[in-house]
This record gives sequence, C-alpha cells and structure tokens, in this order.
Amino acid sequence: FDPSGGPDLLYFGRIHPDKGPVAAIEAALKTGYRLQMYGVVQDREHHERDVLPLVDGDQIRFHGAVGGQERIRALGQAKALLHLIDFEEPFGLSVVEAMAAGAPVAASAAGGIPELLDHGAAGRLVEPNTPEAWREAIVALLESEESRASFAAAGRERAQATRSRELASQRAANLRRLM
Repeated sequence: FDPSGGPDLLYFGRIHPDKGPVAAIEAALKTGYRLQMYGVVQDREHHERDVLPLVDGDQIRFHGAVGGQERIRALGQAKALLHLIDFEEPFGLSVVEAMAAGAPVAASAAGGIPELLDHGAAGRLVEPNTPEAWREAIVALLESEESRASFAAAGRERAQATRSRELASQRAANLRRLM
C-alpha cells in the first residue's frame, strides 16, 4: 500500500469490449496520464484490432495477465483504477481490490458497481460511453494529493465494509429477489 499511489492509471480486467479497455485508453489519453493495463485477452480479435494499435509502450502499456505479488504491487501503486465497463456486471472484484489497496476508482455506473463504490467519497461513478465524463471523473479524483488521499482513505474504509457478513447477506437477498 502506497498512500500517494504511483504516477499511473490502472486498467485491470479481461480484454473484451464489455470490460472497456478502449474506454480506459481513451480516458488516459484525454487526461495525459500513463495507463498500465493488465488482463487476460478474452477477445483476441478486439485486442488486435482495437486495443493493440493504441498501445504505444509509453503512455499506454499492456502487460497481460498478472497474479500474486505483481498484482498486489500494481494495485498498490496505481494513481487510480479505471473500471469503465459497458455491461451489467454483477460484482467488480478489481474495484474492491483497488479500494482496499488505496487506489481511487473511476467506474461506470452499471450493474452492481454503484453498490460497491460510494460516489463522491471512494471514487466517481460515470455513465457508460461518456468520454468527457470519464475525463472529468479522473481530474476530480486526482486534482490534488489531498483529494486523492481522501478518496483513497474512503475507498479503503468501504472495501473493509464490503467484506462484512451483513453486506454479503444483503447481496444474497437482493439476488434471490431478482431471480
């Protein structure tokens, strides 16, 4: 855990159009931050056609799948996590992991993500497919070291709460009602 984070934004997820790797790249390019990308290539055609042409090895870097200590290091050194999905994801594990590691999160307000991320405290929620809103969310998260530290502390606190048995029971009950 590095309370100030590193200098780079982080994308952590499968390489698939629904998971928003191109959205994360576009957001990083709009803000001027470097983006470190980690994930299993699930859709090779999308990766080769849409993602790789934008990976320049400098501002945008793709590392592939990662686990163990390298995963923990990447999360702990992130300036912020970009989770710009375009589908109704039931649970965003990388969102909780990033918050636990003290990285603020800019995420799409889709699926179960709004339940995980306390908008305005632990990070910023944005509508899917809104590039200008992504840029604004990143700027708001990182406008100052004090701002980033406040989002990071709230995220760590929220991640601890996410682990509670009560919250797990609430989620299970909500899922049963949806079925």
